[in-house]
Amino acid sequence: GRYAKENLLAYASLEAMVVVLVTDAHVIVVEEGSLDRRFKVNMEDIKEARTRGSGVQIVIRPPTSQAQQLKEALGVASAIRERMLPCGDLEVAEYICTSISAAAAVAPR
Repeated sequence: GRYAKENLLAYASLEAMVVVLVTDAHVIVVEEGSLDRRFKVNMEDIKEARTRGSGVQIVIRPPTSQAQQLKEALGVASAIRERMLPCGDLEVAEYICTSISAAAAVAPR
């Protein structure tokens, strides 16, 4: 569908019936049965990804443009600075974390 032009780097089922897809441009979390999107993070916005317990914590960098800062202040854009992926398994968490870190390191800024 809409992510057809992106390269899929990682895919895993997580706790709470959600699936994470890591592409070269996004981290996308969807519901397992319906594929309804829970959230999406642009790869260039990711400051770092690290394992925390048996999950992955994604740290999102603050906006640099005044326009984006204004959108966040008005509530038009998300002001969330962290996302947590509940993997439930350390091996899955490390796989997802490594995939996100590698893609974020080469994402255009």
